[in-house]
Amino acid sequence: MFLLGVFALLAQVLLARELLVVFFGNELTIGVIFGAWVCCVGLGSLAGRGMAATAPRQKLENAAAGGMAALAALLPALLLTARGLRIWLSVPYGGMPSIGGVLAGVALTLGPPCFIIGFLFPCLCGLAERGGAQAARRIYIAESLGSLAAGLVFTFLLAGRLQPLSCAMLACAAALLGACVPARSRTLRIALACLAVLLPAIPQRALAQLEEWGADLRWKGLGVVGRGLDSRLVLSVDTPYQNLAMIENEGQFAVYGGGQVLFAFPNSIAAEHKLHFLMAQKPGARSVLLIGGNPADDPAVLLRHPIERLDHVELDPAILSLPGVDGLSAASDPRLRRHAVDGPRFVRDCTNAYDLILVEAPAPLTASLNRFHTADFFRGLRRILRPGGVLATGVESSEHLHGAAADLGASVYRSLQSVFPRVEVTAGSFNRFLAGDKTAPITLDPETLQARSRDANVPARYFRPEYFLTAEEVDPDRVARVEARLSGARGAINTAARPVAYFYSLLLWSRFSDSGVEGLLRALERTSPAGLAVSIVAVAGLLAFAGRRRRRRRPGSGDALGNAAVAFALFTGGLCGIALELLLIFLYQSAYGFVYARMGLVVAMFMLGLAAGAWAAGPWLTSGAPSVWRRLALLEALFAAFALAAGGLAAAGMSPGRGSWNAMEILLLALVAGTGALVGAQFALGARALALSGRPPAAAAAAANAADLLGAAAGSLLAGLLFMPLLGPASACVLLCSIKAASLVCLLALRPDYAFELPRRRFAG
Repeated sequence: MFLLGVFALLAQVLLARELLVVFFGNELTIGVIFGAWVCCVGLGSLAGRGMAATAPRQKLENAAAGGMAALAALLPALLLTARGLRIWLSVPYGGMPSIGGVLAGVALTLGPPCFIIGFLFPCLCGLAERGGAQAARRIYIAESLGSLAAGLVFTFLLAGRLQPLSCAMLACAAALLGACVPARSRTLRIALACLAVLLPAIPQRALAQLEEWGADLRWKGLGVVGRGLDSRLVLSVDTPYQNLAMIENEGQFAVYGGGQVLFAFPNSIAAEHKLHFLMAQKPGARSVLLIGGNPADDPAVLLRHPIERLDHVELDPAILSLPGVDGLSAASDPRLRRHAVDGPRFVRDCTNAYDLILVEAPAPLTASLNRFHTADFFRGLRRILRPGGVLATGVESSEHLHGAAADLGASVYRSLQSVFPRVEVTAGSFNRFLAGDKTAPITLDPETLQARSRDANVPARYFRPEYFLTAEEVDPDRVARVEARLSGARGAINTAARPVAYFYSLLLWSRFSDSGVEGLLRALERTSPAGLAVSIVAVAGLLAFAGRRRRRRRPGSGDALGNAAVAFALFTGGLCGIALELLLIFLYQSAYGFVYARMGLVVAMFMLGLAAGAWAAGPWLTSGAPSVWRRLALLEALFAAFALAAGGLAAAGMSPGRGSWNAMEILLLALVAGTGALVGAQFALGARALALSGRPPAAAAAAANAADLLGAAAGSLLAGLLFMPLLGPASACVLLCSIKAASLVCLLALRPDYAFELPRRRFAG
């Protein structure tokens, strides 16, 4: 089972990364991907419980060996299949796939291996110890430790060094070695072992050719290269942050990150018009900070101005090393300082002060990108902005600003107004926001801008100061309409604790992708976290009351109701466990900004917690039914308290300047491990409680595993759809506390007769 855990983690990471590139993944897409993963594993576990309980040992051994070998055969094929999904699903070139398309693609690529992984769990439980109480726990621990080891190895040794297909060969080798264990034939074991040794030894040149074909297939699906196009793929690499690709077309280069355009170069026309306008907002600026943007053209244009220092911040250092970017003349200018670091983290640690700050961040399409548009981030920028300095940022918009587009612009507008005394906005399809204190020389007057630009006398090839006299983005009538529309929109202030701008981006994604979930998202927007929490507990109380009445009327139904209560506890455990993990990852990212580089460490800590929790629950499993039920109820209470404590930490951690950097980071990782420990211990006790009701241990383990994983699927979807975009971590943790409280109510109210202590009788004489 250890080797199955190794394969499962590597396969999950490799396939998920491919799907995120193909489907332009936001957190909702991530929720669908990981929700589908655990859901299919849960369904496979349910399908295998009958066989595990009744099949002879020989049949279980054949099923386990065949399943592991099938996994090894499937992974490389599915990896390449994922790259061609946009072609086979007929997704429009450059368009956003619908939620139905994402589900179809995920089902096609993740469904087969996940179902097999889930099916193998009860089979291996049946092989490990027929009729034993500890089999499920040992198998669970072994799988978690395998995933832990694979997560650490992938993060610190494989990622960025080996191409995906090379990593897939290692995963396949682990699956084939795992197939050797249950294989009955000595000849078959030798053949599988030899094949496992040979796979990683495949020449890198052969794999590189297949990798190149697969990358070309991905970009054909995106409509970037292919028949009838003069473009070609220059490079495609996986960095710790994203899949990075460069496409060349007649001397023009486009750089893609995660499947979406980051910038194109050379593009001096756009750079000159944008940056000469921004430099005119702060004449005489000497110190400039550029976050994001076009690293090929923007620094070169800015350095034509008489500035003394230009700090350019770009998260992914691989971007700064791209051909054509690293060798530009601006790169050797002593005034330019490049910083390969997360933007919010740079701002938080910065000790310099700037006359002009330019934030060229993408739209808040993900929770990570949302950080660049929050009031928290703007407060950090104001701290390093000199008196009279100017901040320039912006978001994609629409000419008429209707619906979610207006709400998104209004959210950023109001967030800036909550920090800066003065904020101006331009018209057009891109709303540029200019902010500063009352002494900031911000202006949208065309004649003033023309005069400032002319007086600066900066050499330009494509730009002329007269441009401002007819520029639509500073046309007074258009600007007045935009200001009126933003003032009347309902966009709330965007914060790290409540990332509403990300939610409005989800609404736009739903509309542009024709996903049809806009109505659902709007309905969720009107929900009250407190009302939801109270409703969940109230409904649980009513169900528990109805169950008690049913047991009085039909005494034989007690065991079935008790099993249902245990299954519900495991379901909510999986739901709250995965949701807490995702929320803590979001909090980690919001606080420190480098979670993607340490994602493997975070997942490894969760897996470590799973194994530790299941191991710690071992001594409890030898107790009688009453003791198992009491401890299961105790875990429910601890889980509820833990979620509430995590919510308190989220509220404190979102406040700027709170706590020590290292202490907070260690605490967040400890909470991730603690979440895993609660889930692992609850699984072990839940499987034991189901076995005590009379089920065969392997079937009980399969049912417990299925309930846990189906709950995790629901938690993944809720985290992407409700918790992160609407509630924020603190309110979401309170809601998770109410879910576990509801589960505790059901568990206490629906205990079967065998879970009560039998009274001791004294006999006279």
